[in-house]
Amino acid sequence: GKSVYSQKENFMFTVVVLIVCCVTSILFPNIKTVIALLGGLVAVQMSYLLPVVIWVKLSTKPWYSCENFLPIIFFSALVFVGLGSVVITVLSS
Repeated sequence: GKSVYSQKENFMFTVVVLIVCCVTSILFPNIKTVIALLGGLVAVQMSYLLPVVIWVKLSTKPWYSCENFLPIIFFSALVFVGLGSVVITVLSS
């Protein structure tokens, strides 16, 4: 079923995530490159892959229809460019 989070639950989860991020950055101040690479990997997925998945799920047509397949192809190419950028960054450092 559909679960709805209360404002209190949402606030608590946000605070926990922020505390974990702050504690991690205090305990490990020299992991800037790792965090940047992980951020690059996650940002690519959230920016390009997630919207296409949502688009296809909300569409009434099958995923292989032209209306859905063209965005899949286009954004898949963008995902590979983004991931390639991260790989090049890792190899060059």
